[in-house]
This record gives sequence, structure tokens and C-alpha cells, in this order.
Amino acid sequence: MVRLPPRLRPLFPYLKPVYVRLTALAAPAMQQLSIRRGGWLPTGAVDTLEQAAASSGGTCVTAREAEVLTRPRMLGRPSEIQLADTGDGESVARVAVAELPRGRVLGPHRAVITGRGALVHEVSQYFGTTRPREHPLFLNPVPRPPLDVDGRLGVLASRGDSNYYHFLMDVLTRIGVLEQVPQVAPPELWYVPQQRRFQHELLDLFGIAPEHRVDAEEHPHVRAEVLVVPGPPAMTEKNPPWAVQFLRERLLPAASPAAPATPVYVTRGPSANNRSVTNEDALQALLHERGFLSI
Repeated sequence: MVRLPPRLRPLFPYLKPVYVRLTALAAPAMQQLSIRRGGWLPTGAVDTLEQAAASSGGTCVTAREAEVLTRPRMLGRPSEIQLADTGDGESVARVAVAELPRGRVLGPHRAVITGRGALVHEVSQYFGTTRPREHPLFLNPVPRPPLDVDGRLGVLASRGDSNYYHFLMDVLTRIGVLEQVPQVAPPELWYVPQQRRFQHELLDLFGIAPEHRVDAEEHPHVRAEVLVVPGPPAMTEKNPPWAVQFLRERLLPAASPAAPATPVYVTRGPSANNRSVTNEDALQALLHERGFLSI
């Protein structure tokens, strides 16, 4: 999400790369400062969960092999509207689950760190970054020491998990990933965000009881005896169909409206920072004539 004042939002495409570059330049100095003040920042990085497990005495199991998503081409209405998605297919990397002894999760953006101090880039990549040292966790060289958790702690918390979409697609779908590897023992506790009502409600629907949760907001730095890390189905907003189907199968049985369904239009609200609809007033007027409720 873009959190700039309205007058500065047009500058976002230029400010974001500068911010990312400055973070990468500052990272080495921040690492040295961290070493002198507790050493909680990662001192290295690995690209994949396989490398994370191999370098820290853990294990890694593939849940789903890589695949290519193919969809029919999207058509604009009127037909002369050009859409960026041509439907030619997109590659989705394999999805894996790692067990990392003494693994940690650090910061509000949920960076996963091995017991040897390596940032796991595959599951920690932040929006708009491409290299480990661009991660915003390097801007806080002196985080609080971790909460130590006995036993097995499953990581569901993810970047952007305060957002409803990302909570659905990047957090809850990891349960579906973990269920596809029965050879990995289930965790006793789950590392989840639960400060918002929708997070509580959805976790309840998935059967994760409050007593089995470690609140990621209350404890932004944790270290587990064994950190169980299921990767998300995809690190983009084009998720594989199985992930959507998984959510439908788990959530739709709980939705049984007693009254006839009302069509709903979900707005981005008056404070939308990006991806807003430029003619939303006219659009809503048209939808209201057709019985839609705007939320």
C-alpha cells in the first residue's frame, strides 16, 4: 500500500526505487551496528527454502511442483479497451515446506531467518524489492530480542497480512500448502496476525484456536525450537487455481445467508492510496440502479 500524502502520490514511482536503493546501501552498516548491539539482523542470505534447510540442519519437502498458469485472454468492454493481461500464461515456482531448527521471524514484514542467521529470500521478499539487502528490516538494526517458543511453530504471518486480500491469499493458503505434505508433522502453535476482527474470524473458521496462536503483532520477533515454514502458493497476485479452490472449499460452507443474496460492490474507500477507480461515482450510480449495495 502507498502511504504518501495525496500531493506526493504521483511521485511514488520515483520515490520507491530511491527508498529501496538507499536501504540496500545502508544495510552493511546496519548489520555491523546490529552485531555490536545484539546481532539480531541477518548476517547473510539464502535464496530458497531448500538452501535454508541444508545450511541450518533442517529439512525441506516440495508440496507442489512448478506449473504454468494459462487462462483465457481478458477482453475489455468496449472492445477497444486494451488490457495488460494477455492470458499467455505465467510460471509459478514450486511450493515447499521447510523445518528450520532455531529459526526466527523478525519484523512487521515477517522476514524468515535461519538458525545460522541467513535471511530466506524466497519467503521474505518485500514488495518492490529484488535483493535481500533491500528488505526494510535493515532499517531497524536494534530490534527487541526474540520471544523463544518451545516445540514446533508454524509460520502463517506474511508481508502485508494486515490487508484482507493478502491475509486470504498469502496467509491462509499456507495451511493448504502444509496439508499437502503429510510427512511434515503439524506444528503445535501458529505464528499469526490477529489484531483485526477479520483475522480472528477467519482463523476461527480454519480451526486455529486462540490458545494455539502466537500473535505476530504483539511479538514481532520470535525464535522457535523448530520453525515450520510453508511457502505461499505464489509471490505475485496471480495465484494458482488450486489456492482459490482451497479457500472456497473451506470458507463457503460457513456462508449460508437466510435471505436472498444482495449484489455487493466493494469500494476502495475515500482514502484509497492506489488502484482507485477514476469514475467511481458514475460507476456506483449505475450499479445502484441495478440493486447493488456499496461497501
